[in-house]
Amino acid sequence: MAETLRVQVLLKGCRNLVPIDGLSSNNNVYCEVYLIEKDGRPRQKHKSKAIRATVNPMWHLPLDFGVVALDSIGGLAVSVKHSGKFGMKIIELGEVVLKPDAMRAMKLRALNDEWYDLYATPEMEKRGWGNRPLGAVRLALEHTDAPTGNTPTNRVPSTISGIIAGGRTESTANSELRPTSLSYEDDFNPQAIPMLRSASHIPMLSNLHATSTFMDDHDPARELKMLKRYAHRYPGRGETWYAISSQWLQQWLEFATSPSPLDASVPGAISNMMLVEDSPHGAYLELRQDLRLKTDFRLIDRRSWDLYVLWYGGGPTIPVVIPDNIPSVSGWMQTMRLRDHGVLDTA
Repeated sequence: MAETLRVQVLLKGCRNLVPIDGLSSNNNVYCEVYLIEKDGRPRQKHKSKAIRATVNPMWHLPLDFGVVALDSIGGLAVSVKHSGKFGMKIIELGEVVLKPDAMRAMKLRALNDEWYDLYATPEMEKRGWGNRPLGAVRLALEHTDAPTGNTPTNRVPSTISGIIAGGRTESTANSELRPTSLSYEDDFNPQAIPMLRSASHIPMLSNLHATSTFMDDHDPARELKMLKRYAHRYPGRGETWYAISSQWLQQWLEFATSPSPLDASVPGAISNMMLVEDSPHGAYLELRQDLRLKTDFRLIDRRSWDLYVLWYGGGPTIPVVIPDNIPSVSGWMQTMRLRDHGVLDTA
């Protein structure tokens, strides 16, 4: 009698994907997960939500493919793709196929999760992406034996016990326990952020990589705790502060305040490139003219900037010297133009 399994998949996320046009902020990543026939034809595809501006998206998306006869399928496929504006341009970023033997072996490791390296598709080979690292996808597979006489069925994904929004799973049962809106209407103040979960594992600062790019290198509770040391600081005359993208900082805040790291979208490298543009003749980069404090960027002190760079890498660095001859710092900040006071350090 045919061997059958109930195939349940938890799509957790990806790491170190290829940045579109060299910038992680250009990425708009989604996944398609599906069973394939023995001849490679896909069965019904299940598509994740798209995550913007990161090469390290996280979904925590459960899928249930029902009871499957292993000898009737060619495997389980995960295809990672980039979607351009309005979905007009789709670019393949890599794929992985778990053969039936691999799925059978994972029965012994039910609920465990692993990283699977992505491989180039024929289309990617034509673009010259065949001999470069493409990143990996993180999956947890739970296989439950079913009676061997059962007829395999194709099922749509099981009901998701939560609301997938912006890469985070928000359970209706505990949604009141976390912030429902994360914004920067007031000056950024980590001291005001609740410590939503304890740090059962706190890596030593010396062990954090300068260009950490995936989930396993980060402990949000630890990062919040360290940044709170400098939360009382406010810019003073003659001091040097540092501009950081408001969009990136918002992504970090959502990540840092998530009760579970598996439910969060890791922000990836600091993406200050969204604050710059080509010079009129394209010979060099310069700060954009239309940048607004709070809306486009924030000012943080040197120690906070150093920590962010240590944990996430990225840049470029944009130091801002607060003028000495101003009546008040707060009044100056309301009208300051980053292009006039910031220095673009691309070294």
